[in-house]
Amino acid sequence: MKNRMTLGWTFLFVVLLFSGCTSEGVSFTGRVTFDDGTPVTGGTVVFESGATQYDGQLRADGSYSLGGNTERSGIPYGTYAIAVVVPGRDDGTPVIAEKYGSSASSGLTFEVKADGPKTLDIKVEKP
Repeated sequence: MKNRMTLGWTFLFVVLLFSGCTSEGVSFTGRVTFDDGTPVTGGTVVFESGATQYDGQLRADGSYSLGGNTERSGIPYGTYAIAVVVPGRDDGTPVIAEKYGSSASSGLTFEVKADGPKTLDIKVEKP
């Protein structure tokens, strides 16, 4: 009986251990542009869900990527509020409308799901 219990606990431990290593999520890309198609450069796109956040750096063409190269390093499925944080110009004037600097005020959300889109293009307004 004792050997059966030990075997049962060992099996349960192994199942729980490996189930924790298979986080589901996706990696995806997108571009941040103004309404006229001009890319937004030199900032960060931030996806927030509760206390968790994922971010991707904006490139010169306005593109970004989130998640890693494998499904395990992707962003977990769920709904995210989005912020686009762009530093001001040298004279301190904002590059994009200030509302985008916070996920609470941007009005941008995205649901990450297995069968959903793998790209998210974001259009922002000028100040």
